[in-house]
Amino acid sequence: MGEHRKCLAEPTEDTTADTAVVKAGTAADDVPEPMEGPRAIKRRERHAAVHALYDKGVQIEVIAKILGLDRKTVRRYAHAATPDDAARGTGSPRYGQIRAYSPYLHRRWNEG
Repeated sequence: MGEHRKCLAEPTEDTTADTAVVKAGTAADDVPEPMEGPRAIKRRERHAAVHALYDKGVQIEVIAKILGLDRKTVRRYAHAATPDDAARGTGSPRYGQIRAYSPYLHRRWNEG
């Protein structure tokens, strides 16, 4: 879902009593920032390492040998502007299975 979060509209604020659900002791300002796990750290480090060599004009095949990565992985990092773009890849082949449910998911997201 994180990959497609930008496709969803921001929830609208509705103050009616029957639709507003408030959990005890929580507020919108109390939401913690998402923690950065080891995968995100490793992805950012790989992206920086690949771009350090790629920007100097080193070929993708040579970068793959130096860093011990597959050349397709190096190409994905080299062509990604940010580490998050490298994580997205070309998309999940299973996304088509949930495409039929996207109107429902959008509606539920907008409801909050």
